[in-house]
Amino acid sequence: MATLPTLPTLHFPTPDFTKIDFSRLDAAKALDTLTAALRDGAYVTIGLGVVTARTAVDVARTTTEKVQEITTQYNSKMQTATKQYGDKVQTATQQYGHKVQTATKQARTAAGTASKQVKGLVKTAV
Repeated sequence: MATLPTLPTLHFPTPDFTKIDFSRLDAAKALDTLTAALRDGAYVTIGLGVVTARTAVDVARTTTEKVQEITTQYNSKMQTATKQYGDKVQTATQQYGHKVQTATKQARTAAGTASKQVKGLVKTAV
């Protein structure tokens, strides 16, 4: 049976941090560099926020204008249709409304009578 080879154990020396030479480190220059980087990051963040806010305002304004335009068109078409057909609908309702109600009552009565007759026939057949 085959076996896996064993790998040698690697040993890394532990660094001695007490021997690091900080004499050439200019703390003021490092702090200035860090401050400049943080300032640049803040400016970029604020700039992105401003651009995003402007874009959101533009989208909201455009959407509002479109909705108002569509609403105006709809209202105009409804007014035109009401002017064209409103009088005709009222006239037809006045002329035929009573006739429609009478015909509806007659149809319901006829349906009830037919239902009773069918039930009677079914009982008789059974």
